[in-house]
Amino acid sequence: MATEHIMINADMGEGIGNDRQLMPYVSLCSIACGGHTGNHNTMNHVMDLAIEHHVGIGAHPSFEDVENFGRKPLNLPLEKLKVSITKQLEVFLNILDSKKVELHHIKPHGALYHLISHHEHYAEMIMQIIFDFELNSYFFIPYKAKTEYMFHSVGIPIMKEAFIDRAYHNNYQLVDRSIKGSCYTEYQKIHSHLSQMVFEKQLLTVESDSIDLHADTYCIHGDNPNAEMILQSLAVDFKALKPSH
Repeated sequence: MATEHIMINADMGEGIGNDRQLMPYVSLCSIACGGHTGNHNTMNHVMDLAIEHHVGIGAHPSFEDVENFGRKPLNLPLEKLKVSITKQLEVFLNILDSKKVELHHIKPHGALYHLISHHEHYAEMIMQIIFDFELNSYFFIPYKAKTEYMFHSVGIPIMKEAFIDRAYHNNYQLVDRSIKGSCYTEYQKIHSHLSQMVFEKQLLTVESDSIDLHADTYCIHGDNPNAEMILQSLAVDFKALKPSH
């Protein structure tokens, strides 16, 4: 099989300690902004690694919830959540600006990612933040996101994302992490999963059905315990395409 060039992304700066090891194998990275984890030092460090390896830099804002790693939705007034995300991005962008590098994308983390992808009022909130900062960067959403049309309607460029180390339901929702088998850590499973998404534009769900999937970028979670080995092994068949923007 000829080597396929694809956009591979990973969530980084999350305290796992493998950012340096993963960076050579990815196209894009989404760096924690201090919500679920991360601080000025980690943001600065991972940005420098990304610049060294010509990797596109994205912001990874979250609910401010270290205890649950941003993976549980918090019942916050929308305006309070907007202030929190704005604060996270302000710090992130100030560090990035000091390096004279442009922001490639924004990818919300965890529960925030899913709320924005499927609920209009959360999508409206993040779009307003993007306009307030006058950003000209991509926004990550999953394939079949219910709010995709909203980003198109206001001219915010999107990248559709698929997860190479997570199981899916027939409705395109990720299988809850509490369920056994929801997270893939075995290389052969991930290689098969990714190959089907890239070459067949489909994926096999936990209900044993094949559903359509068209993605612009493919994500591996930085906290996957085998992330480094998986990316090294995948590089034989799938090279990380470097971004032009």
